[in-house]
Amino acid sequence: MTSINQILTRQKQLETEAEDAYHAAVRRIADDKPLAEKKLFAILRDADRSADDLERDVQTLRQRKAWRQQLDSLPDLERRFQDEETALQQLCAEFEKLEREHEDRCLPHENEIRRLRQERLDISGVKQRLLNSVVDSRLLSQQKQVLAQRRLLVEQRHEQSQLIGRIASRVEYAEGDESKRAASRLKQEREKLAETDKQLAEMDERLLELAERMLEP
Repeated sequence: MTSINQILTRQKQLETEAEDAYHAAVRRIADDKPLAEKKLFAILRDADRSADDLERDVQTLRQRKAWRQQLDSLPDLERRFQDEETALQQLCAEFEKLEREHEDRCLPHENEIRRLRQERLDISGVKQRLLNSVVDSRLLSQQKQVLAQRRLLVEQRHEQSQLIGRIASRVEYAEGDESKRAASRLKQEREKLAETDKQLAEMDERLLELAERMLEP
C-alpha cells in the first residue's frame, strides 16, 4: 500500500515538472517558437495557469530580453561616443591652430584684425557647442575639407597682398608706359584679392552652416 509520504512526494514531483514545463513553454513562445495547441493546453492545465498568465509571463520575459540586449550594447555605444569625442577634440585643436595662423598672416591689416576677433568669438561659441554634441562623421569630413581649402586661400591672400604692395611701389616710381602697365596690373591684382576675400567669406558661411547642422537633433 502506497504511503501518504510517497503520495505527497509524487504530487510535489508532478507540480515541479508541471512548473518546469510551463516555464519552458514561456521561454519557447518568447523566442517565437510556437507549441502545438493540445500540448500547450495540457501544460497550462497541469501548471494550473491561465492563458492570461501565459501572455503576461511571455511579455515579461520578452521585455527582460530587450533590456538585456540594450545593456549588452552599452559598451559599443560608449566606444563610439569616445571615438567621436576624440575626433571632436582634434577638430577643435585644428580650429585653434588655424586661428593662430590666420592672425599671424593678417596682423598688418586693421580691418582683418577686427574681423578675426569676431571670427574668434564666433568659432569659440561654435566650438563650445560642438564639445557638447556627438558629431556626425560625414559633416566632420566635409568641414575638414573646407578648412583645408580655406587655409590655402588664406596663404593665397597673403601672397596677393605682398604682390599688390610691390606693384603699388612700381606705380609710384615708374613713368610713362611702364607706369600705365603697372597701374593696370595693380587693378587686376586688387580684383583678384577681392575675389579671394569673397571666397573666404563664403567658406566662413559654409563652416558656420556645417557647425549648425552638427547641432541639429
